Amino acid sequence: MNPLSVILNQLPEKTVQLWQESEKKTLLSIVMIPKEDLQEIYGLCEDDIDFLSQSFINLGYNPDFDPIKTPPNPTQRLHFRSFLMEDAAVLYEFRRNPLNFPNVDMAVWQDLQEAYDYLEKMQIGMKKRKWFIYGIVLTKTNQTIGFINFWNIDWNNATAEIGYVLFPEFRHQGYMTEAVNSMIHFGFSCLHLDKILGVTQKNNLASRQVLLRSGFQYFTSIEDIHSMTHQMIPMDVYQYIKK
Repeated sequence: MNPLSVILNQLPEKTVQLWQESEKKTLLSIVMIPKEDLQEIYGLCEDDIDFLSQSFINLGYNPDFDPIKTPPNPTQRLHFRSFLMEDAAVLYEFRRNPLNFPNVDMAVWQDLQEAYDYLEKMQIGMKKRKWFIYGIVLTKTNQTIGFINFWNIDWNNATAEIGYVLFPEFRHQGYMTEAVNSMIHFGFSCLHLDKILGVTQKNNLASRQVLLRSGFQYFTSIEDIHSMTHQMIPMDVYQYIKK
């Protein structure tokens, strides 16, 4: 029997009904729901949550996983951390100039408050497991040199899309390949993903090389509408399937 079915069969009937009335979920999608949401949204009592937690542990999942306190593993030159409000200034300097990200569809910021709003949104989303975003830090100088994330997460299919940006002065030094490899391990070992997608503009050769060097394989090509220019942009999709 499916492990999820075994767990649900041991929960109170009212609780199971709440699950059935919601969007169909896999075991992984339930593991990634914050405990406060299990109580407030799904009506689970403390005993139910304790039972779920022990069931997850028995199946090899960590129900107390905290993405803010548990970033990807450090590499030879880099480490990772959650964004802080103190990062607003450096993020604003990057996002205010569109020449810094010619191949990424991101809005150009007009004032520093947009950076603070963005950071607050990212922190809330992290707690809700909507995305996982980390600053890439150069260990030697403790300087933030970019960021990397998982977003467009589909817990029901254990799939996420990886995104990444390096600040211009740190490009072409192999940092991003290091960061992506650590993020892949994080996705498979900590988030229990089965597949990671990488989507890049067809003419973004540097990004494509990062994906290929990190073990991604070409999957398909699509077209996407640029949010600012509304032009159709050819994109390539790469995938990394858990072995």
